[in-house]
Amino acid sequence: MNLSSALAVDSQESRGPLHEDEGVAECPLCKYQDESIIAKLNDMHRRLVDRISEAELYAIIVSTYEKEIEPLRRQGRCLLELTVEQCRLHFDKHVINPSKSIIDDINFCERIQRHIRDNVALHNKRTGHTNINKAYTKEWVTISKHKLDLIRYYSLHRRRQQESKSSGNQVASSDVYNFT
Repeated sequence: MNLSSALAVDSQESRGPLHEDEGVAECPLCKYQDESIIAKLNDMHRRLVDRISEAELYAIIVSTYEKEIEPLRRQGRCLLELTVEQCRLHFDKHVINPSKSIIDDINFCERIQRHIRDNVALHNKRTGHTNINKAYTKEWVTISKHKLDLIRYYSLHRRRQQESKSSGNQVASSDVYNFT
């Protein structure tokens, strides 16, 4: 038995499509991404994404946005209401950040490894013997190697970011990609 058959869906479950087009029609952060306030929020996200939790990050972004637009509101301007959910949707679906992608992949590998670890032993209730599922062990080793490669790559990526900061250069704009 390999990992793909172990993760197969039984008759009680069903698979569904990934709803990748979620929010594309009218994402305000994409629509107004050339505005200086939105550019500032994008930069804040890029700098903090792998340092604090997503919930905190999106709350800080919304709070910063509210502080930035307060003078404009006092002038009576009608401005976009930005929510934490809009931030989550925009930064999860419309912006690719290499650091976040690598971290997400590392976490996914860890979840798969936990699943394998929890199911690697085959207990024979009749005889009382325990056997190790060799296919699971092989899958675990493969995923472990991949995860370690991702960790090495992430460390190299972070080191390059730190070197770039210390030399006075900002992270290249090509490090964050917007797809609208």
